[in-house]
Amino acid sequence: MAGRNPAIVVVGAGVAGLAAAKKLKEYGFNDVTVLEASERVGGRVATASLGNACVDTGAEYIHGASEENPVYCLLKKSGLLNQIPEMGEEAFYSNKGHKVDANFARYAYGAGESIIRYRGSNTGKSLGEHYAEKTQGMIDSLQEDNDKRTRMQSIFALVGKDMLIDVGASDLHRISLDSWQYYINMGDSLNIAGFMFQLVDKLLEDFPKDRLLLKREVSKIKWDGSFCVAPPHDELLLSAHTESPSEEKLCQYPVCIVCENGEEIVADHVIVTISLGCLKAHASSLFIPSLPTEKMEAIDKLCFGNIAKIFLEYEEAFWESDVGTISLIYEDDTPASVSTNKMQWLKNMQYFSVLRPKERLMLYQTTVTFSVIIIKNNK
Repeated sequence: MAGRNPAIVVVGAGVAGLAAAKKLKEYGFNDVTVLEASERVGGRVATASLGNACVDTGAEYIHGASEENPVYCLLKKSGLLNQIPEMGEEAFYSNKGHKVDANFARYAYGAGESIIRYRGSNTGKSLGEHYAEKTQGMIDSLQEDNDKRTRMQSIFALVGKDMLIDVGASDLHRISLDSWQYYINMGDSLNIAGFMFQLVDKLLEDFPKDRLLLKREVSKIKWDGSFCVAPPHDELLLSAHTESPSEEKLCQYPVCIVCENGEEIVADHVIVTISLGCLKAHASSLFIPSLPTEKMEAIDKLCFGNIAKIFLEYEEAFWESDVGTISLIYEDDTPASVSTNKMQWLKNMQYFSVLRPKERLMLYQTTVTFSVIIIKNNK
C-alpha cells in the first residue's frame, strides 16, 4: 500500500454508509467506493407519494438531537433545522371521548418516562417488570383519590405502549433492565418528517457519482488475503488478463469483495454498514474467513424489532388547527397490561401525529405484530 492512496470500499448506501464515505472524503481519502444492493440510496430513509403529498415511509426521527450527534450537526450546518415546521400542541383524549387535561397528562407522562430512564445494575429484571412494579407503587400512593389513580395508571400504560414503538419491541418484558441502562440518548428526539431525505442528499454532496455503485449485492467479503491487480486501478475492478504481469508490477490488496453479478472489487479496507437483519441472515457465509467468535455471538444475540407506519388521509381535518399530536388514553389500561396481545390491537392505536404542512394527513405507528392484524381486518 506504500506510495498509493488506500482503496476503501463501503458496503451499504444507507445513512451510516454514506456518512462514512463523506467523512473519509473530508479527511482526504479519495479512493472510496460505495456498494449498494438495491436500486436506491438511503436505506431506512425512504419516501412515497400519498395523493398530492410526499411522506416518509421510513425513518423520520433524529434520536439524540445535540451537538454530540454528527447527523444533527450536519442538519444544523446545512440550515435544514430552520425549515422544520412547529409540531403543534399535544391533545389527550380518553376512550370515552373526554378531553384529558394536558397539564396533568404531561405531568403523569413525565413521571412514567423518569421510571423508564432508570439507571441501575444486577437486578435480573426486565424493563416491563420494573416499569409495572414502580408505576404501581406511585399509583398506590394515591389511595384516597380514585379518579386520579385511574387517570394516572392509564397514562402510565400509554407511556409503556409508546415505549414499544420507540424501541421497536414486541414486549417490554423481553428487554433486559440491566442492559437498558447502557442506551444513552445524547439529547431529545427530533422529528424531521418531510426533511429526512434531504439529509441523504446532503451526505451525497460532492461524492463522485461513478463511485456510488447501485444494484451491487455483495455475496462474499474476503478480508484477510492477498489479491494482486495490475495497474492501472482506477475502477478497482479485477481485470481478466491474457498474460499475467510480472510480480513487481502487481498491486496487492488484503480485501476482495465479490458481487452477485460477478464483479470483484479489491481494497485495502472495507467498511460494512448493512443492517443487523442482513448480518443475521448472511454473516456466516458472507465473510471469508469467518468473523471472530465474539462478533458472531454479538450478531446472534442482539435482537431488533420492527415498526410499521400507517398513514390516514381525510377529506378535511376533524381536529383543531393547532393540534400536532393526539394520544388516546384507555381508562381500564394498567402498566402491567401493556403487551402486544393480538386481541388488544385496537388499544394499541394510541398515538397519532398530524403531518405538517399536509394537515389532512395523520400518521400512526405500530409494531409489526399489530400492523399485520390491522391489514387483515381491513381486508
